Amino acid sequence: MRERMLVSGPLHRMDGSLAESGYAFSQLKTFDPRLVKAPARHWRAWNRFLVFSEAAALDLSVLDIGGRRLGRIALVDFDSKEHLTARWRDKTANQKSGLPPDADRGTARAQSQLYEINLVSQPGARALYGHAYNLKEGGRELLFDIELTDPGLERLATVDACPGKPVHFDYRQTLPCLSAQGRVVWGDRDYLFSPAVSFAMMNWRRAAWPGRETALWGTACGVAAGRTIGLRFIKGMGTGAAEGECCLFVNGKALPPGRLSMDMPKNGLGPPNRLRDGDGRLELAFEPRALIREAGQPLRGLPGWQQAFGRFTGFVRPDGGKELALTGMPGCIELGKL
Repeated sequence: MRERMLVSGPLHRMDGSLAESGYAFSQLKTFDPRLVKAPARHWRAWNRFLVFSEAAALDLSVLDIGGRRLGRIALVDFDSKEHLTARWRDKTANQKSGLPPDADRGTARAQSQLYEINLVSQPGARALYGHAYNLKEGGRELLFDIELTDPGLERLATVDACPGKPVHFDYRQTLPCLSAQGRVVWGDRDYLFSPAVSFAMMNWRRAAWPGRETALWGTACGVAAGRTIGLRFIKGMGTGAAEGECCLFVNGKALPPGRLSMDMPKNGLGPPNRLRDGDGRLELAFEPRALIREAGQPLRGLPGWQQAFGRFTGFVRPDGGKELALTGMPGCIELGKL
């Protein structure tokens, strides 16, 4: 597993190699794209927010992959199991400027004739707004405007080196349990997000990695016994362990990443149906409510995606003591190929 980083400073040395790898609970390392020496076709940048309420989940992504700006929106209704997805390439984006180098400042935007996402970040607060218009007969337009607050929460920041490739790297930041307030309108449906019961997870990534990559990734946010609980887990590229890892957040405090084990369906299809932490800090069953499958379209630069939105039930044991029961905590598990 990774070692904890303690020294703040630049992510890269002047020759493009990593100054340090490991994990931290703050934005300890500063990212400067001018120091990246890997080929531009290997660059990946991702600003993403998943927002959960009891009724719905909203997934917003702005990506730069090998010089192409992409946008993606997904909305899931947990009760009806209906969902909307849209993804597109933004041909108007200025790729020379790229996405903001700081996870806490700047605007990530992707737009087209029918779609637009704006992800605005500043210290202590975030704003997410945009739309998706459907001009097909019977189509329903989507409008969203959500504000997030960040009262000094800890995050998980991880830095991984690519074996045998000294100028390739993977830098990720996960900021959980942001209080969400706002509104999503989908046709005649109106979803309200209240900060008492609605939470968001920020996933920020800057990387340079050779070839296509596949990773299983998931997250969840909710409340148990009066405490806010966040979960982030990953299995695949850059995790440093074949079984993957998970990180638990309780009341805005992050616990060190731990080993992850998963029970997969017997037919090998679909998301894992149970998660366990190797240190006994959690055991959760996952009940999918909506499945989304999107085939990759290499000519348009669109990655493949398999996503399951649903609910987690089980327990977490954050301090090695009393178990906290979780019932129906909303979350997402996905398999992506970038």
